[in-house]
Amino acid sequence: MNKSYRSIWNESLGAWVAASELTSARGKRSSVAVAAGTAILVFAGLGSSSAWALACSQNLGGPTPGTISTGNGTGTGEFCQATGNQGLILIANPDNNGTGEDMLLRGGGVNGGAGVRDFFRGNNDGAGTVISIGNPGTVAANSNLIYGTTRVIGSELLAGTNVGATTASGDIFNSKYFRVNSTAAAASAAATDAVAIGNATSGQEGVAIGIGARSTAWLGGVAIGSGAVADQTSTTTAATGGIAIGNAAQTTNASTNGIALGNNAVVSNPRSIALGNNTTTAAANATTGATIGGVAYTFAGAAPVGVVSVGNATETRQVTNVAAGRVTSTSTDAINGSQLFATNTAIGSVSTSTSTGIISLSTGIGSLSTGVSSLSTSTSTGIGSLSTGLSSTISGVTSLSTSTSTGISTLSTSTSTGLSTAVSRDASLSTGISSLSTSTSTGIGSLSTGLSSTTSGITSLSTGVSSLSTSTSTGIGSLSTGVSTTNSSVTSLSTSTSTGISTLSTSTSTGLSTAVSRDASLSTGISSLSTSTSTGIGSLSTGLSSTTSGIASLSTGVSSLSTSTSTGIGSLSTGVSSLSTGVSSLSTGVSSLSTGVASLSTGVSTTNSSVSSLSTSTSTGIGSLSTGVSSLSSSVSSIYNTGTKYFHANSTGADSIASGANSVAIGQAAASGGTNSVAVGNGATTTLANSVALGAGSKDTVGA
Repeated sequence: MNKSYRSIWNESLGAWVAASELTSARGKRSSVAVAAGTAILVFAGLGSSSAWALACSQNLGGPTPGTISTGNGTGTGEFCQATGNQGLILIANPDNNGTGEDMLLRGGGVNGGAGVRDFFRGNNDGAGTVISIGNPGTVAANSNLIYGTTRVIGSELLAGTNVGATTASGDIFNSKYFRVNSTAAAASAAATDAVAIGNATSGQEGVAIGIGARSTAWLGGVAIGSGAVADQTSTTTAATGGIAIGNAAQTTNASTNGIALGNNAVVSNPRSIALGNNTTTAAANATTGATIGGVAYTFAGAAPVGVVSVGNATETRQVTNVAAGRVTSTSTDAINGSQLFATNTAIGSVSTSTSTGIISLSTGIGSLSTGVSSLSTSTSTGIGSLSTGLSSTISGVTSLSTSTSTGISTLSTSTSTGLSTAVSRDASLSTGISSLSTSTSTGIGSLSTGLSSTTSGITSLSTGVSSLSTSTSTGIGSLSTGVSTTNSSVTSLSTSTSTGISTLSTSTSTGLSTAVSRDASLSTGISSLSTSTSTGIGSLSTGLSSTTSGIASLSTGVSSLSTSTSTGIGSLSTGVSSLSTGVSSLSTGVSSLSTGVASLSTGVSTTNSSVSSLSTSTSTGIGSLSTGVSSLSSSVSSIYNTGTKYFHANSTGADSIASGANSVAIGQAAASGGTNSVAVGNGATTTLANSVALGAGSKDTVGA
């Protein structure tokens, strides 16, 4: 701007002041006035040593404003007078030389204002209300008087000279809202751009405000408070940027850009904040995630650059009145107590539901245990009945074995005896043997039929046992043992019977073969006897014919013939007698054969009775076994189809599978694969040891 000014009225000073010619103004009531803050321009220009341009004007209806003078010279005019080198008198009453009320002057050697570059505002040559800036004056002031030896205005403000170095006395140090009461050492702002306020404070390119020799701010730091320290004694090339506010508050060497707020608050870590009395800081701990319940979670937020502390290890504080923070996967807001309460309430509800479910599960398992116990009892009862039936069957089989063995032995003995007797006798042995063969075949057929019935019963028993094995795996062991015993007994019986029948068949076959062979021999003998007899009789007839012819021819030899005939007839009688004896012996043999056949029939009859007894016993045992199996099947079927008390299932889906050791699987397609695991629910699956999957489709696997 140029060096032209205009005079305007300052209401707060109650006087005219110099202002820029560009400044707008309003009148004092009807006069000119200045906007707030324009008077400061006076002080901005007062520091220059160049020539001055004066503007004396007013709107008071008075004379024309005085002459404006520029340069080193004298300006005169109404209401405006400036005389002397570098002199300036602005706004004064018509009194010459700047005397009178509302005087504003600045200049060296100006009348009424002693000293160089003095500034007065007041009445009667400085008397009254005065503002004085300059060398020690002699003006007595009623108020607002500043005494000092050094003042800086204008360009000298940048020369590094301490500003306001003065004794703290006078009304200005006791004005409203501002008090100073100290006679101690002055503050020191030793470095460029430093600010120091307070007793013995020191600012080293920083700001220090406080009382005490230790209030020090280093390299861009700020220390406010008695003994406050914003320090970086070991760094000489970069500022810490630390802020310490409070008695003995500190931001230490390592705490770049730290903030300590409070008495004895100490920040020891970069970019950290200590809030409150005796608060300290420690290094930040980066926490990027955690594993909870076997599930890994990742936390939001970047790595921490510092900490905010509100206490120390032994003195802690609550942080209260915290607004509710956002609860999302990316939130880094603080969470208050009410949000945690809501979370705890939800967890409590889950806990209650889980507890109720576990109680229900426990009840269901208890009911299942009762059902299994009832099943076990029913199975045990059925197996007991089956065992009784098997015992009866075994007894019957034993009796059958004994009877069969006895019958076969008797039959063998009788057959052997009869056959031995029959070997030497009777031409009708063939017929008897045929009857014996037929009777034996019939008896063996009956025995075979009885054994078939026994085999059928055993087959039915095997089928029943198989069904029982399918329905109840627990009872199978005992049942299998009983069936094994029965099978062993039946096998033994079958072996004994087979052996006996084989022996009987062999003996019978051998006997029959022998009898047939002997019969053939006997028939041959009888045939030979018949032939011989016929031949003898033929010979006899021939002899008799010859004799008759001889008698007729030889009448002389009658006496000799009679003797010979008598001898021949005697021999014939002897032969006939021998023939009669042989026939009698044959009759005796046939009788013995008949007796043997009768004994054989008796033996076969006994065998049939034993087989009948075996059939009856076997039938009774199988009937009891069938009844026991039927009862067991009914119990198992009832449990399978309708359930039992406190335990029911309504499903046609796939069965559950418990493949893990000591595991339990309940529900359609439930699978417990882990050791000691429990899977309950449709499709529930466990694969881990000691785990529980509760509910349809639940799994015990770990998610990400």
